[in-house]
Amino acid sequence: PTAGSPVAVRTGPVAHWADGSIKILQACVPATLAAHATAEFRLEAPAVSAAVPAVALSVRERDGSLEVDTGAIRAELSTTHGRIADAVFRGGERLTPADGVWEMVLETEDGSLLRSNAATVASTRVVESGPCRALIVRQGWFAREDGSSSRLEYRIQTECFAGSEELRTQVFLVNRDDAAEVYLSRWSLDVAWERASVGRVRLGERELSARNGAMLYQHRENQVSWTGEEPLAREAGACDGLVRLPGLEIGRAHV
Repeated sequence: PTAGSPVAVRTGPVAHWADGSIKILQACVPATLAAHATAEFRLEAPAVSAAVPAVALSVRERDGSLEVDTGAIRAELSTTHGRIADAVFRGGERLTPADGVWEMVLETEDGSLLRSNAATVASTRVVESGPCRALIVRQGWFAREDGSSSRLEYRIQTECFAGSEELRTQVFLVNRDDAAEVYLSRWSLDVAWERASVGRVRLGERELSARNGAMLYQHRENQVSWTGEEPLAREAGACDGLVRLPGLEIGRAHV
């Protein structure tokens, strides 16, 4: 935000006085900052402020989906099928491939595939719906190749901010099988992107080129292999989660 411009704000009481009035109020506002940069912000509340903020995030529920509008992008999230996102738009332009599916695929040790791209979502919870941030959590179960439900639970956590083009996604897996140990051969997120041919993946202080088909294996917490243009074989390191489009498979190999 620029000096003097109105911004969306989310507030919540942190502490109260004995009479119930607010003693400490937490206020959150969107701010843009470049990577590795620092900045100082000063917030002032004028005596008279605009009733409607300049940029505010909204979440709308539609038949079988949620539409998140940050003001910069609009994302559609299915509440029935286990996909990362059904579509992403900037203005009237669709950024995601019309025929592409952002699903999750897991290959087990015996070579069978578990997929999320079916009616696998069991619950959807909108934790926050604006005006500064949206936080949506979808929980479900991977489906086997015959369509039956597996014992592997997933949780997709999507976070967006007002005025931002970011669609932050975290995926959590919970194995509900009663076994001493379970091995996963490959875990992948195939995120196709029409407008890009080369992406980037960050490993520690290094950023490597990531073309479609490249695979990253996190063997242990501090050991990785990479099959891209600058291959690595069981070297020390870890992916911090920053992956820039296009498609990239992220796997875990047991030893």
